Amino acid sequence: MFLPIHTSVALFSKGLALATSTSGCTGWIFVIPERSSRCGSALHVTLVSAQLISGTLRIAVQIYSLVFSLLQTLVLRCRNPTSSELQDAPPDEVALYPMVRVKTLRIRHAPALTKVILRNCLLPWDADIYSRLKHLELQVGGPCAKLESEQLPTHNQLHRLISSLVKIEELALGVFPDYDGVVDAEPITLPPSCRRVTLRMTARSQVVYCRQLAASLVLPPDATFILSQVCRGDTGQIVERFAGASHPPQALSICTAADHKNKNIVDMITMPFRSGAWLESPAALLTSTPTGHIIFRMEGAARQNMIAALSRIDYSELKILRIPGLRDAHDAKRLLSGDEEYFDGMISFSGIAGDAGPVLGRASKLEVLVAPLTDREVLSELESIVETDGHRSPYPLLRTMIQPPLARLNDEE
Repeated sequence: MFLPIHTSVALFSKGLALATSTSGCTGWIFVIPERSSRCGSALHVTLVSAQLISGTLRIAVQIYSLVFSLLQTLVLRCRNPTSSELQDAPPDEVALYPMVRVKTLRIRHAPALTKVILRNCLLPWDADIYSRLKHLELQVGGPCAKLESEQLPTHNQLHRLISSLVKIEELALGVFPDYDGVVDAEPITLPPSCRRVTLRMTARSQVVYCRQLAASLVLPPDATFILSQVCRGDTGQIVERFAGASHPPQALSICTAADHKNKNIVDMITMPFRSGAWLESPAALLTSTPTGHIIFRMEGAARQNMIAALSRIDYSELKILRIPGLRDAHDAKRLLSGDEEYFDGMISFSGIAGDAGPVLGRASKLEVLVAPLTDREVLSELESIVETDGHRSPYPLLRTMIQPPLARLNDEE
């Protein structure tokens, strides 16, 4: 059955745009065309869906099937309507909690395609479109997004797909294979062109699968590997895989107040693939992070996992610690001198670590603390830790704290 849908299409010399609306039916779709890329042919569409996602995507694919040979950029985002969009819709057409059903687009050949960004829709895992891509982003998630199990890739499918990305520069995945029953997945090697890989977890059920996929990926030595979690779940599993007893880091960056885009506060743990550049030039860490590192990023509800994640790191070989941001001086105490207070008002430090000692209490080889901070209260707390007598401190080798010149100048004034 076809619902009454009006579709208008505009073709521009530098891009394509699609606009769709419905009337006289329950549920509704609001489409926001986005600015096209400056060069080449591009399709940018945001679908705000209630019940018609399937039909609209089918129409979009049919409309552009004749020009896929020219298409260089494909951006399709399917999401739930915002409150303001719901207010603008007729009352009898508003679904309070619409379900976005993830659809697989029937696109198998697009020879000019170099950039794909899909949110809550997918491409066939065996399509002949991946080998020329430089940017691929596949995200599935949200409180009302529904994905069928048969739409998930197997590890072998993902292995073939990623191995075919010979020109890829940025890869972002928010959908993972079901690894139930799989112990060690076959390694997947990214090409030298790859600069950034992001795995994003939006549901608790994804955490263990993301860990197994992350463990199988082999990145170029200068790439950035981001593991982003925006849901509850045991972040410590992933952190331990890369920084536990089998991979004790010599250098580490811990931040509990990073200002991400849109001023969204996130907690981050950054660890280099190779510690050499961090150990050779600690002062350079004030303003930059050497290439080749992994970032564990916790947003929203996942921030409650920070202390639990930190407690799974093996600090026995740690020599350099960078702290680019802390919420307050209490965080400095929790990390380095011990504090029994609640972390984020939710998790007791002593309940996780087993005692009231500091999170980094076993970092007995710690030598240098790098603090690119401007908060004087936090800096003072860190300075007092560095200045503690070696016989009473868990860090007998810690004698150096590197901070911005401006911070020292303000202190002298």
